[in-house]
This record gives sequence, C-alpha cells and structure tokens, in this order.
Amino acid sequence: MDVLKPIDSLVIREKKEYTDVPSTWKVRPEFCLSDSSEKECFYLFSEKGTARGFPALQESKSLTLYMTNTKGEEILYFEKKSGVLGIKMEVYGSKENFLGAIQKKAHSIRHTYEVQNPAGQTVYLIEGPAMIPEVFTITKQEVKVGRMSRKMTKQFEEGVSRHDHFNLIFPMGIDSQDKGVLLGGLILIDLSH
Repeated sequence: MDVLKPIDSLVIREKKEYTDVPSTWKVRPEFCLSDSSEKECFYLFSEKGTARGFPALQESKSLTLYMTNTKGEEILYFEKKSGVLGIKMEVYGSKENFLGAIQKKAHSIRHTYEVQNPAGQTVYLIEGPAMIPEVFTITKQEVKVGRMSRKMTKQFEEGVSRHDHFNLIFPMGIDSQDKGVLLGGLILIDLSH
C-alpha cells in the first residue's frame, strides 16, 4: 500500500488497449486508474479473471475487483454488495486485512456515501447533488477536504462504451489506508453514476 503514499489524484479509465499491460498477462483489465497525465498506474480485474465490461459490472449485485500495480502485484481488493440495506463497498489490503467500507446512505435527498474505518465509525462523507451528480465533495468533520468529479477523457477510443470517468483528488496528508478506502468510494460512485 506504500505505492499510494505519493499519489494525490487518480482517474478511472476504461480503454480498448492498455499500453502498460505486459504481453505475458493472460487476463484483460476491466479498467485502470491513471494519474493526471493519463499514465496507467493501477489495473482492476474482476473476480472471474475475464473482462465482463463496464455495463455488466454496473448491473452486478455483488462483485469483487482486484487492484494491481503495473507489475501485477495485488495492492487492494474491493467487494461490492447490494441488498435491502443499500449498496456497500468493502476495501481490503493485499493480505486480506479489512481497511474500511463505503456505504450509500439510504433516505438522503443528495447522493451521500459514508466512508467508515474498520471499527465502523464514519470518517468521511462523500456528497453529490441529487440531480446529475457531476461533483462529489469529500468532507471530514464538516470541512471540505477533497473531491471526486466527472472527467471527460482527452482522447476518443473506438470500441469503448464510455468516455467520461470520475477523478479523485485525495485530501492532503491522509495515510495510505484512507486513500485505499477512498478509492473504493471512487469505484462505487463510478459504477453507480
């Protein structure tokens, strides 16, 4: 997880061709996380090992995504669960240690997600407008500390179903564990909106 320390922002990207994926890899990523210059930093794979495509991921009631670096080393994994109590994303480190969860708040006019630590305490709130959520603010103790916003891709890529994704700007000075959990929020919001 130390690879997350120097990173201040990431963008989810769905691409037809992933430029930094080694030719020896047998599986194709579902999508990648890139930096502000659109350099691929991390890849996300589904639990089945075969790419199902973004629409299939969005419709899944439950799914597991694995995040690797460009060398194929697992950094984090995410478990999305949908049910009667709403949508939840749990985040785990590569050694299966529980880092925290993101829970969509039910009965809220705005799109509101609670970011919880391993003890279940709410550490951050991620909130976006009720209509056409383009920008989500990340707050801690009612102070705005970061944001997620829809970002159009710079290049048109033939064969890709979407050309807009969410960008995450991390709060200043947070640790790698909180960054990992906020990445779970980014993925959940991108799948939801």
